[in-house]
Amino acid sequence: MQETISRAFSLLHNLRDETKFSTWLFGIARNVALENCRRRFSDSGQVGLDHRQVTALSAAKADPEADAIKQQLYQAINRGLSSLDEDLRTVLALRVFAEKKYQEIAEITGWSLPKVKIEIHRARIRMRKTIEPHLGS
Repeated sequence: MQETISRAFSLLHNLRDETKFSTWLFGIARNVALENCRRRFSDSGQVGLDHRQVTALSAAKADPEADAIKQQLYQAINRGLSSLDEDLRTVLALRVFAEKKYQEIAEITGWSLPKVKIEIHRARIRMRKTIEPHLGS
């Protein structure tokens, strides 16, 4: 968040009058987050104490079969997301996780509204193909 605010302050002179401030700021935050993800991916050998795998070690395992199914589904979702190109992953994350409206996504990405809808539809289809085999079990 600090990096986003710092960049926004230094780039404030680039803000156009017709641009919505929240959309402009979200775009900067998106770029900062993508840079951090790329950096973390390159440092993937390091694990922090709050990492998912470390916290899972201390969690009690009541139902090994259910845990195995959840793990398979989690892996399928990760495979599906990583198989998407960066643009599809971004619009899907904005729609599903950030709960942004189509128009907001269009403003953030700079795409037309129909293109946003098409790309979200494509991303959902690809994710569905990856996850569906794991939902029957």
